[in-house]
Amino acid sequence: ESKTDSKKEAVAAAIARAKAKKQAAAQADQQSEQQESKTDSKKEAVAAAIARAKAKKQAAQTTQQSDNKLPDNSDVIEARKQRKEQAQLYKQEKQLNTESNNNNSDAPATQESADEKNQLQADQRKAKIAAAIAKAKAQKTAQKD
Repeated sequence: ESKTDSKKEAVAAAIARAKAKKQAAAQADQQSEQQESKTDSKKEAVAAAIARAKAKKQAAQTTQQSDNKLPDNSDVIEARKQRKEQAQLYKQEKQLNTESNNNNSDAPATQESADEKNQLQADQRKAKIAAAIAKAKAQKTAQKD
């Protein structure tokens, strides 16, 4: 988007310079037809040079302004945060699953292991709920921006 804006601004600046040059040339032709004195032609040349310089200065300012604009990456940053949170949750779930599988294969099922399993499932549910809340908040802030 910024590339196309800078291209458009560059084209607009070039058109402005061409128009200024054309206008200065037209003024120079009109004035030279009206007055043949040397001082008038010098004044016209100076006026044309000033017009060209102004057009160049304006073009430089527009390109400099377009270079100073930085793209808004807030959406990308927010999406990255969400993916990171999801990856962390996935790792936690995977680790909990492997731990519970190891516990189940090594020891017989007892009341304590059942309680631990229930606690892990509750923790997983809480983590999923927290992730859903974080995702909703992130989407809400993204909509505000």
